[in-house]
Amino acid sequence: MKGAPSPGGMRATPLGLALLATILAPAVQAQGDFCPLDFMATADGPGEVRFHWTGFGGADGYQVVGHQGSANDSAVSPVLSGDARDFTATGLAAGSYQFHVVAYHSGTVVASSCERSVDVQATQVPFFPSAAAMGLAGAGAAGAVLLALARRR
Repeated sequence: MKGAPSPGGMRATPLGLALLATILAPAVQAQGDFCPLDFMATADGPGEVRFHWTGFGGADGYQVVGHQGSANDSAVSPVLSGDARDFTATGLAAGSYQFHVVAYHSGTVVASSCERSVDVQATQVPFFPSAAAMGLAGAGAAGAVLLALARRR
């Protein structure tokens, strides 16, 4: 029966249902993108990523977690204090990572940020000459000294 009263005495009309769907639809769509912590992850040199986030009321700790490729999430930072808003990870292997931060209260996760993608640069390996190269350089230097002495005579 069209417009029949509901058990509570209210009528569900097509216009009322359409209005309700219009009001609720954005909230349902936005729910999947809800990220209570504003979070930034920035490549900060070879093998380093700098993180910054806003606080979450009542949180007594934060932890940065992430993964490379399709690997499972793992801790990037230890559990930090409730006052922490920054962390820098070092010694990361080169590649693309996904990071997010979680807020804790009494050991329970109470909020999380959205993931941020970062491309980490390779750590530069310092150049150390081999023993052979050092020997050649030493021999060359000794030869130059002997040549200079021979010319003085």
